[in-house]
Amino acid sequence: LMALNLGVTTSIFSDFGPKHIITDENGEPTQMLAVANMEVLTVGGIVQVHEKKAGDKILVVTLASDMSLQDGDIVSLDDMRGDLSSFNGKQVKVRRFGLKSPADAKVDIKDTGTKEMLKSSTAQVVENFTKQYDHYRGEWEAGSKEGKFKEREINLFNRLVLDVEGDLSVW
Repeated sequence: LMALNLGVTTSIFSDFGPKHIITDENGEPTQMLAVANMEVLTVGGIVQVHEKKAGDKILVVTLASDMSLQDGDIVSLDDMRGDLSSFNGKQVKVRRFGLKSPADAKVDIKDTGTKEMLKSSTAQVVENFTKQYDHYRGEWEAGSKEGKFKEREINLFNRLVLDVEGDLSVW
């Protein structure tokens, strides 16, 4: 069954029957993303990952560019070599990687200096953000301590966490 409506605007409807199966969730074309780095980190301190608790080990992937993946999206690994070759073709869910930041800290993720800092390893980025967090927290504690210390979560869109099963030491 196919219906067409031609004119200034067009509508097309196709019914491929009951055997037609759609396997992608959102209809978006597959996008290839280049990986710049992979690191195993521990959740805690300022590191925030949805549904992970302090002490959990996570696999953080640094991408060569920003991405728009959301918690629960699926990626497929490709071109893995050596001990990681068994992960080729494996599909895994992702989670966004976030850091707690003081609300008073003026962090502009699009700023050139910030972008340069984000090219560092994730461990170094976490260390830099921790220094900033501790500085603002220290000022708040030394001051009036009025109200609650205000913080926010900053998602780093060139980082994501892979939900891989098992021992992360191979990474």
